[in-house]
Amino acid sequence: MIVFLELLAVLLAMAACWKYMDRVIEEKKDRTVLYLFFVMITMVYGISVRFYQGAYPEDLFGAAVLKFCASLPSVVLGLKGYLMEKNRFDLLIVIALITGLLADVSINLSMIAGAALFGIGHLLYDIAFIREKRPSRKQILVWLIITVLLDGVLFLLKEKFPSPSLLIPGMIYIAILVSTVVFSTHLPKIIFVSAAVFAVSDIFLIVNIVVSGNILMKTAALLIYYGAMLMYGIAIWELTYPEKKL
Repeated sequence: MIVFLELLAVLLAMAACWKYMDRVIEEKKDRTVLYLFFVMITMVYGISVRFYQGAYPEDLFGAAVLKFCASLPSVVLGLKGYLMEKNRFDLLIVIALITGLLADVSINLSMIAGAALFGIGHLLYDIAFIREKRPSRKQILVWLIITVLLDGVLFLLKEKFPSPSLLIPGMIYIAILVSTVVFSTHLPKIIFVSAAVFAVSDIFLIVNIVVSGNILMKTAALLIYYGAMLMYGIAIWELTYPEKKL
């Protein structure tokens, strides 16, 4: 019952925010308060997820609903930003945000499905980045070196994985994850920082899987992830680049 009340609360909050965003756009108001409100909602629900999982570890559906609530603000923010300019770059980022929401909701129900959706989301970021600016040879070389090093560490820790079958998908996922960071270095700073923060959250997640992190580490991983999602949403609002319309 509490979970559904929280779902109703976030839906009402997002409906109110949608109308307020129209005013912000029309009246060209300062966006700081708007962003802070989205951050507050996201962080409250992100913390709620972890405490709910700790109190009711068997209620996977309830945790999935709360994760939906925590991810929704980023998607709403990004979608509204996309509708202001309607360019291809923003559209790919919004689709990636939606994929991230679906991944976050599904990962506790199915690790494979969640990881696959996260991988698809990162590929969408890559496509958006590469379409705007092709990676240089130096970027590709840096990507390969970092990927080999991190995959090597992952291979050395393979015995700590909950399942040996997760090793190869994990190594592929790291390659995709590293590419989003490296290929964003020549794009606006907020895009690069968003990709880097996203990568940090995934590294936290992998560490938590390998060493069975405590609730503080798991909460930090989740909040960093939601922070990255919000940064991508804010980037859509703040960047007039790229200028090409659909």
